[in-house]
Amino acid sequence: MQKNTAFSLGNIALIDKIDSETNFFASVLGGVGGRSKSFIPSVKALISNKLNQSVSINKILDFTPDELLKTLGFEDTISDRSLYRTLERLGERKSIVLDQFQRWISQQSLVDPTQFVDFSSSYFEGTKCPLGELGYSRDNQPGKLQIAFGISVGLNNIPTMLTIQKGNVQDKKHMQMLIRLCSSVLPEGSLLVFDCGGNTQDNKRRIRDLKFHYLTLKAKKKGPYRNEITIYHARKESQVSFVSGNRVYSCVKYRDGEEVRYIFFCDDLACDQLTKKARKLEKDLEKGKVLTKKVERGKDLGQYIAPGGLDHRPWSSPEDHWRYPQPLCNRS
Repeated sequence: MQKNTAFSLGNIALIDKIDSETNFFASVLGGVGGRSKSFIPSVKALISNKLNQSVSINKILDFTPDELLKTLGFEDTISDRSLYRTLERLGERKSIVLDQFQRWISQQSLVDPTQFVDFSSSYFEGTKCPLGELGYSRDNQPGKLQIAFGISVGLNNIPTMLTIQKGNVQDKKHMQMLIRLCSSVLPEGSLLVFDCGGNTQDNKRRIRDLKFHYLTLKAKKKGPYRNEITIYHARKESQVSFVSGNRVYSCVKYRDGEEVRYIFFCDDLACDQLTKKARKLEKDLEKGKVLTKKVERGKDLGQYIAPGGLDHRPWSSPEDHWRYPQPLCNRS
């Protein structure tokens, strides 16, 4: 008796609908697949996987029945190697794909004038990637090779720009590469929103030279923040209050040279920060009490870095303890 096969067609219907209305695959992937008849179906299979079960590539065929493969456009049976070959070809021709994608979103009027720019990284388990470099790891994997990527997404949630760099590229340098793409993608007068990682005088000057605007965050440093706090308190008459996310904020707006600056304050968030700092201080004090008791009993505190090298001797008295830099202790 023949078994019935059931599978979801929602993601396939969505892919076909977008392609029929916008000519997506011919516009973005035209000329990339060469003479391969399975290239476009393989791309559809990869997209369908991300929209549905989102399993690793070597598991896609285990979750995809033959009937679904025929619906995607495959004429013959395929293997994992075919999907990996498609992914490799997309990577080798990424510049062409990105250029054609940006032309496509411009033709479809999908480029939003407000763009949110951010940077992240991804690490590799292997050691053979030519772009892989050691550097600051957002994934807490500093010992593994990684790549850095920057992405710009419009207010309409449509991605417009993507850059891929070696894993040790800093955000402020990576930002320069994204800015170069802006002139060919974004309309004049667009707004770029980014955090303090890309906030440099040079990057802001480049943005203004392209006749774009920017909204960015100032790095958390005591000196500049102390000045801003002073300005905030000195301009109470110009403070504006508003509600966002069930929280009340107050804001001061002022001009500093060619820039317009905004200073925000929220009582609820301030209380949250002070509460967290108080809890951390209490924990440090408890640790300090334990260390103090060990010192008073003449016990070894362990190994610590000191100017003369590792110091791991037991303290003979509490008075000796205060002659050397040690972790926080509560001294009465």
